[in-house]
Amino acid sequence: MGRGATLLTWRMTRPPLIQGSSKMTEKFVYAVLVVVFVTYARFVVLVVSDITNYLGIACLTVRKRDVNGVWRSAVGMKPSEK
Repeated sequence: MGRGATLLTWRMTRPPLIQGSSKMTEKFVYAVLVVVFVTYARFVVLVVSDITNYLGIACLTVRKRDVNGVWRSAVGMKPSEK
């Protein structure tokens, strides 16, 4: 038997990493679910930001018009400016 046959035998006889038990499978499924949710949420935020920046509208932000009628961020405004 050569090295290739030994490696193949080892791969066929080793225990599975993810499906070794139902608890490990459950943890793996939940971990993948979290990764997919975070990735999708990031995608949605980036797409909405790109569209709103392109159109020049305020979405996902809080803005107020200043005295001159220009839209400004309301986050750093003083109470007298609001």
